[in-house]
Amino acid sequence: NLYLFDHNVGKPYRINDPAGCSRRHAQEAGMRREHLDSIYEDLFTKRVFMKKGQRLSPSALRTLNRQWVTPLKKRPEKLWKYLRP
Repeated sequence: NLYLFDHNVGKPYRINDPAGCSRRHAQEAGMRREHLDSIYEDLFTKRVFMKKGQRLSPSALRTLNRQWVTPLKKRPEKLWKYLRP
């Protein structure tokens, strides 16, 4: 879930933007910077656990296992040993 969060919310927005810009993808999607900062603060100060019996969605599992194909990428993503089922 951290990977999903970082990739979809925290990733720097670099499309038509110079390197070093502090805007994030979530801001381009309409999220206010103050709200984004609050989410990040909670992420590092509160502990969140999955509920008993709760399962990851198929797309979350696919992301965790690095099974999505990136167009024009020359090599597949490395799947770390500790992530393998």
